[in-house]
Amino acid sequence: MEKDELLNKAKKGINAYWIERITSLAKLYTGLRYLNSDIFMPGKIHPILRIKHQSPRDSKRVPTKIKLLTGTYILQPLRYKIYKEGTEDHCIACDCKEETLEHLLIECEAWNYLRDPILQTIKNLLTTNGNVRVEDLTCEMTIQVLMDITKIQKIYRITSDLISQIEFQSRRLVFLIHNARYQLVMKDQAKKKAV
Repeated sequence: MEKDELLNKAKKGINAYWIERITSLAKLYTGLRYLNSDIFMPGKIHPILRIKHQSPRDSKRVPTKIKLLTGTYILQPLRYKIYKEGTEDHCIACDCKEETLEHLLIECEAWNYLRDPILQTIKNLLTTNGNVRVEDLTCEMTIQVLMDITKIQKIYRITSDLISQIEFQSRRLVFLIHNARYQLVMKDQAKKKAV
């Protein structure tokens, strides 16, 4: 074997090992359940990050979405464990339910004024321009669309342009909820300092 052939064979073996290792481990982490890990390629950017930005403002929205997608966004149960702030696990906005990713993005009534118009736009895009039926848009599917639409792209044969439009709306919604939630956290911290 020549040196180049040996190097290529070694790289392929290493890449195959890491593809298998990461895709199998990703299924075990609940924080990664919405991430499309089946298309992981070592040394390549995940397709969710390759979706073109609609505006310069859009690139500033990506880190918040990536934190939610990878399970590193600090929701109230973790915030309480770290800082002992607020109620133990209740949502800081509605104070009636445990703050989970699903609650934050879909269920919390405090964010309806932000969520409803954007979700309606996303649903309209999917049903009129895509192959998605209204009855397919369950809560779980809606969260998947908001977090990583590449996971359902092939199933519903969604075009790149449509993905770009939906991803823009998704990043926008996540960022708006994040900003509104952040303002509540800051008000809560200011109250505690005043006392």
